[in-house]
Amino acid sequence: QLQKEIVYTNKLLNETAENKKASLNQLVQLNKKIDAREELISTMNQEISLINSSIDSNQSILDSLNMMLISLKEEYAKILRSAYKNRSAYDQLMFVFSSNDFNQAFKRLKYLQQFTRYRKSQVLKIEYTQKELNEKIVELAAIKQSKENLLASIQNEFQKLGSEKSQKQTVVNQLQGREKELKKGNRKRKEGLVN
Repeated sequence: QLQKEIVYTNKLLNETAENKKASLNQLVQLNKKIDAREELISTMNQEISLINSSIDSNQSILDSLNMMLISLKEEYAKILRSAYKNRSAYDQLMFVFSSNDFNQAFKRLKYLQQFTRYRKSQVLKIEYTQKELNEKIVELAAIKQSKENLLASIQNEFQKLGSEKSQKQTVVNQLQGREKELKKGNRKRKEGLVN
């Protein structure tokens, strides 16, 4: 009878050892999975830092473009006021023909041509700056959206991490429970053998 009991106990011990190995393997795999997820979250947080830097950089570019645009528009307004004062072709011709000599008339004509070119170049600068500003606004919006998506992903990863940690705790609790049962069984057998 005792030999049968010893054989049975050995069989239980072997099964428990195999279950324990399987559970320990499961625990090791869970630990690897948790470590990998924590590394992923860390990498995502680094990416958030880079995105924040990019947002700050783009925001300062946006601010400087806004200031440039305001300055260009103010300068253009001055040009328009000046052009309004001399708005007619007659006034421009009078400006050229009222010269003291041909040389002065030529210089005045060149001045009017340069003034016209300058006005056109200011319009082009304003359009270019406005276009650049609009592109930066779109780029900044896209960067902010990618940040929002990444933050949502991080939140999702944290939820998975919590689930994996509770799964790990369940496995640890099962292992501890089996170990206690095994110790109780061994103690009872010893007491049974002694009696």
